[in-house]
Amino acid sequence: MHISFLPNEIMFEVFSYLEHSFILTSVSNVCSTWRRVSQDPLLFTDINFSLHDDFGSNQHSDFLFKKMIAVSSFARKINLSKTTINDSGLNIIISQCQHLEHLDLSFCSSIKNMNFDHLFSLPSLQTLNLLDTFKVTDHNISQLSPFLDRGIKLGASVELSSIKPLDLSDALNTASKITFLGLHISNNCVNDFFSHPLFHIFCSTLVQFDIGTKFSSAPLQHLPESINQLSSLSSLSISSHNLSQLPDLTNLKQLTSLSISRSRSNSSFSTIPPQIMQLHHLRSLNLCWNRLEHLPSFEKLTSLTRLNLSNNFLEELPSDLGHLKLLRKLNVAENRLTSLPCSLNSLSSLRTLTISHNMISNIPDDLFCHLPFLHTFDAQHNLLSYIPSSVADSSIKHLIMNNNMIRLVPDCIGSKGNSIIKLFLHDNKISSLPRCLSGLSNLNHLSMSNNFLLRLPATISQLSSLDTLLLCNNKLNELPSSVSLLSQLQRLELQGNSFPSLESLVFIQSLKSLKSVKFDEHLQEGHSELCACKFCLFSRFDESHFDEIVSGDVEFEEELIHLFFNCTETELQSLNKALEERHYDNIFFLSHKIEGALSNIGAVKMGFLCTLLGQNARANNISACEELFCRLEVEYKHIKYVLFNRLYNTGRAKLSTHSCWQSGPIKINLVKNTNLNT
Repeated sequence: MHISFLPNEIMFEVFSYLEHSFILTSVSNVCSTWRRVSQDPLLFTDINFSLHDDFGSNQHSDFLFKKMIAVSSFARKINLSKTTINDSGLNIIISQCQHLEHLDLSFCSSIKNMNFDHLFSLPSLQTLNLLDTFKVTDHNISQLSPFLDRGIKLGASVELSSIKPLDLSDALNTASKITFLGLHISNNCVNDFFSHPLFHIFCSTLVQFDIGTKFSSAPLQHLPESINQLSSLSSLSISSHNLSQLPDLTNLKQLTSLSISRSRSNSSFSTIPPQIMQLHHLRSLNLCWNRLEHLPSFEKLTSLTRLNLSNNFLEELPSDLGHLKLLRKLNVAENRLTSLPCSLNSLSSLRTLTISHNMISNIPDDLFCHLPFLHTFDAQHNLLSYIPSSVADSSIKHLIMNNNMIRLVPDCIGSKGNSIIKLFLHDNKISSLPRCLSGLSNLNHLSMSNNFLLRLPATISQLSSLDTLLLCNNKLNELPSSVSLLSQLQRLELQGNSFPSLESLVFIQSLKSLKSVKFDEHLQEGHSELCACKFCLFSRFDESHFDEIVSGDVEFEEELIHLFFNCTETELQSLNKALEERHYDNIFFLSHKIEGALSNIGAVKMGFLCTLLGQNARANNISACEELFCRLEVEYKHIKYVLFNRLYNTGRAKLSTHSCWQSGPIKINLVKNTNLNT
């Protein structure tokens, strides 16, 4: 059964695992059924846009903002940290989202005049994070009083220099009620902080303390002993330091996360300070980018779930590492390791193991048998010559073993139909793939570039989920015809092989889902018309695909068409400018971006032109790029005409008022019912 036929309840559950911006901009445009499900406000009770730093700053993000507002009426939690949301946008959110309980506005530099009265009107507000966005001074600290009287937890930054000891009476009264969710200060302000009259307030309220993460011009020389008084501290992060020792930290009973990274001194500690090993409640320990050469016993840190020791000088791991029974993520990348301890087998809760960029030549063949929950194994850039046979019995989803010396893929790898989703084996010495690879029914990404492959097994057609197949720089002179049965394949890369002619790749025309294909430039010679007749079989516009997407939903069809034109007009103008400036990186990026937008609309030939344009941009072939852009303009005129006629025939297009028909790099005269299928 196709996914589009699943009950709405199941689709709702699937969508709940997706990022909200992806739901609003991509999932909702797939088909009318998905659109209805993706607009359910109950999907958006916990909204996180903190990863989109351009949110609220351009045309695309304005579109995203409007979409989000339309579905956010039941939102309980919204995270806008580090976005460019402004005052007016925030006021719209507050007015629309009256059920808000938690609002994160930290590091929002575009908010200039915080409307506290409007924020206070949110009846259910429990947490308000204003770190860096609002700086507490003796003049404005009283604005927080109404929130504190309601018991709302606040996060704010303190401008230490602006709160003078002589003006502290009101400030102390208010500050004593604040639960400071976090404090970010630069290294050169550390001593000022610990000697400031407000320090004793922080001792009982500060939860998160970051030193030097934002400003790192002055490496921290030492950490005052008085840090031990921050009894509520749960997270401490120190970066860009010259620390050679740490003060006593044993009084920090609530500390669960500690990060000390990026040493700037040769005198920095070469082993973990003993004070850290006494923090029995630690769940996360990050000591990356230091100069660690030796590790002490970990037997007392049994609560650890995350341990990051990457980018150090470690030559071995401690034998008692197996005591960390709760450890879920271990990162020892970029060290000098040559082997792994047997105690690793005891880390039965491990989900992610990263040992990349070391000098490891041997790992236990039964390693994966002892790690039943491991889903990511990253061992790239080592000296490994084999893949452990226990991979057949594992639950690994991402197997990353590229840039090693592997010669053979074990016959058992797909024999039990294991759960591998992504398999990265490029840059090895592999000459063949086993037939049982076909058992990897969940595999969607197979990277085999830069090996010695002579042929592919015919059973590769049984990889029913495969959407990316990378085979660059091997010794292939043909592909099995069964490749044409890979119905989900979207990306195929074949450069650097020994294919005699384009005709040997004729099967590509049968791959209906294919969006990107790359092959050697010499195969294109004499085939300027979309690589000759074999590839001219791409239709200009797949109207049946578009009809399937919109499913008769007139409003959805109109929105999809207008969205396509608004985006494509802008991108084509940018692409034209990049061509004039001969900026090849921008040409590649923009052609790839336009290609992605074309898939939903059904502009198949235009999408393939973008693929070729990107390839020629990578080869710095400006004449070919210019020729392809001209063809792209012609194809766009055709698609523009076809889509406008869909609107015109139903009386929904208004040529005189809609901007996408009035301006842009391409202007055409539209005549109803003219045949453009030639």
